[in-house]
Amino acid sequence: YSSSLNEEQKLLVEDFLKYIKNKKLSEDDFIADLTNELLKGDTESANSLRTKADTDFKKTALLASILIEAGYQARAVSGIKLQNAERSIRFFPWVEVFIKDRWVGVDVRKAKVGISRSWFAWRKSGEPFLITKGVDNPEVSVSVNPEDAMLDRPSIPQSALDKFPSVQRLPIEAQALYRVLLVMPIGALLVAFIRSIIGIKTLGTFMPVLIALSFRETQLFWGLVLYLSIIILSLGARNLFEHLQLLVVPRLTATMTLVVIVIFLFSSVMEYLDLNKALSVALFPIVILTMMIERISVIWEELGLWKATMQTATSLEVASLVYFVISNSYVQYYLMVFPEILLIVLSLSILLGRFTGYRLTELYRFRTFLPKK
Repeated sequence: YSSSLNEEQKLLVEDFLKYIKNKKLSEDDFIADLTNELLKGDTESANSLRTKADTDFKKTALLASILIEAGYQARAVSGIKLQNAERSIRFFPWVEVFIKDRWVGVDVRKAKVGISRSWFAWRKSGEPFLITKGVDNPEVSVSVNPEDAMLDRPSIPQSALDKFPSVQRLPIEAQALYRVLLVMPIGALLVAFIRSIIGIKTLGTFMPVLIALSFRETQLFWGLVLYLSIIILSLGARNLFEHLQLLVVPRLTATMTLVVIVIFLFSSVMEYLDLNKALSVALFPIVILTMMIERISVIWEELGLWKATMQTATSLEVASLVYFVISNSYVQYYLMVFPEILLIVLSLSILLGRFTGYRLTELYRFRTFLPKK
């Protein structure tokens, strides 16, 4: 492992290391402090070293070279984060340094020692993953699919099922897409059961399914917090539009613009607070949110605040239930390996469509008309 610093940089590194060593820290604290001072420090040497390190890859190569000058074995690494069925995952860099008979990762973006176990090293080199001519800031991305979804379905000799279209034969990007699409009918069937058999009202027919899909990106807690916040803020502005007596289409346009502004503000705040999960709020169905806010406003005007609040709460509760179902690993696995299960879902949907009896809520509502024993 050799340093890539020139003579001028080595002089700056010598002054920088002298400043860090004067603190007399332990080995782990020394590397953590060195990383933090290099990336965030205000010393003259740190500022001079950071001048040309304007990207994460250059900062990683610089940190690795400084650790080598300090007497450590260090290397720049680039890789990806392993997660569930994601498309277009970008590469990002970090540093590995050999401490106490093992390689320890250093997160350059957060300036701390220790990395997530889900980080997968793809290339152990300080050079960029892709070198181009005439192209500025090239980016490389890959698609990731969990191993369980790649398992072969059990073979049934001389069975027509063996010739059934298989998701595993599709490219990984398509598999990640169908991992989402294949669970949508399950969520829709659950919503149909809740509305047709139980009799619980929701905002829109299948709006809870779309909300549940967005929860897959943000996780349930952040999804509920962000949805409620967006709805409350947008409803407040939507009521102001009533006094302007706008036409329907311009009013919807203004509401959608407000939804996008609120989402952008939340993303900026979550980035500042280093809450990356909430950044996926950008994947929320913007048009659905706009129509949802418009629907809540109409219910508020016609039936009152209590009815509007109850239907909103009910819709989010149903969406949470759908989220738990479609996020279940067994549901995802069997739909990926046996997509013909959708034929069963289709049959159940037809049976629900033929139901003409009373809903459970109606039985409770009209219980006083039941004959007394």
